[in-house]
Amino acid sequence: MSYFIHNCILTIFRNNANPKNNIRDLTIGFILVGFSYTFVAVSFYISYPFAKSCIHDNLLNNFSASYPFSAIARILILFQLCTILPLIVFFIRTQLSTFVLKKPYPGFGYVVLLSVIVVICGALIAIFYPNVGTIVRLVYE
Repeated sequence: MSYFIHNCILTIFRNNANPKNNIRDLTIGFILVGFSYTFVAVSFYISYPFAKSCIHDNLLNNFSASYPFSAIARILILFQLCTILPLIVFFIRTQLSTFVLKKPYPGFGYVVLLSVIVVICGALIAIFYPNVGTIVRLVYE
């Protein structure tokens, strides 16, 4: 998700006070995200107490559902997903409307229509193909 946000960051940089620093800021962001993901992944892999072949594609599936920290982490991830959805829809809307209509905010009707389409697409994928890890793996091959 963080790499998607960094991909869309140019939409935010469009209103930056010092555009000459955009490349530097974007590079620092990518490096920090890559470092944090790598650090967490390597730390978990090294400290995993069981056979490495038991590691699941979803980190929380490695812990039982009754484990309290796992339950808290799942609630926090749900909160993160609820708060990030408007930001993702904003990026999609801005990029699509700028590409198609040549203006970042095309009007209230277009915004509502695109938001409904994005939510319906996400719900349909969750209903009919809930294995998101497989989708992400296929996208990045």
